[in-house]
Amino acid sequence: MKIAVLYSYTAQEGIINALKDNGNEVDVFFYGSGKPTLKKRVLWKVWGYESYYTKLFNTNIKIIYAKHLEVSYDLLLIIKGKKINQYSKKILSEMQSVYKILWTTDSITRVPEQIAVKNYVDKVFVQDGSDVENIKGSEWLPLGFDKNIF
Repeated sequence: MKIAVLYSYTAQEGIINALKDNGNEVDVFFYGSGKPTLKKRVLWKVWGYESYYTKLFNTNIKIIYAKHLEVSYDLLLIIKGKKINQYSKKILSEMQSVYKILWTTDSITRVPEQIAVKNYVDKVFVQDGSDVENIKGSEWLPLGFDKNIF
């Protein structure tokens, strides 16, 4: 299976490794902070910290779509989403041949923006079991994914 993974924290690389261990071809797209460079710090000041990562999230959706047109992904896994702009909504809507999954990594009551893409994905998995009551059709999937830790 050809999978695109959009993620934000290095700890989530355990999910990517598990997908690869199962024989999938995985392309990774990182929108997290990584090492804070001078450029990032300037952009954090100009746009604001959260806005910076929201822009990076939406930019990666655009990049994924361009790559999808070349390689034709079977699955898009978004780990902890962010707010999406109109163009990202259009892109996700046009990717009808791709099964899209959102997997939250925090309670939606604490971080509600991570489910902003829920209307544009096929399946939602929640890390916090109580969120199943708040998101129709979602399923609980705890974060026990890294065989080196769990």
